[in-house]
Amino acid sequence: MKKEKKPSKSKDMRGNWVFENYKNEQLVIPKDDCSFRTAVNIFDCVDCTFTFEGKIKGLMMEKCKKSTLIVEEVVAPVEVINCDTVKVNGIKQLNHVSVENSVEVRVILTNATRACCVQTTCARNVLIRFPKEGKDDQSQENEDWATMIIPEAFETKVLGDSIKT
Repeated sequence: MKKEKKPSKSKDMRGNWVFENYKNEQLVIPKDDCSFRTAVNIFDCVDCTFTFEGKIKGLMMEKCKKSTLIVEEVVAPVEVINCDTVKVNGIKQLNHVSVENSVEVRVILTNATRACCVQTTCARNVLIRFPKEGKDDQSQENEDWATMIIPEAFETKVLGDSIKT
């Protein structure tokens, strides 16, 4: 019988947050506990929502399921690795999201974060949702939003001495 691990929230020796083994939780990390020098690592969480109300350095989520990240501002990339059914919401600043070996990832952007670069490696069913140009990102109207699927398959051909994908 597999022993269930207890949830933990800690800081490593460099002051970075580590969250592990949470289930069915809503965690809000207030602005006072966030810093542009603090990185966040989230491991093995299921059906959780993590809200970071201040600016953080970067964030890595690994082996999580049915979880949501809400980040006010993040300087470095948000990494989603080996996850299943997660959402990443960028509110004021989200420059880069890297999705690796994950399934069903939703990146939800605002007008302030719509220039975000989303990079995928071995990822399936990745969607980006953002407000259409000129529309309010607080709108609840579906027609004010665009939802695009990131292709997971590419076709490459040899053209002379190079390739075209």
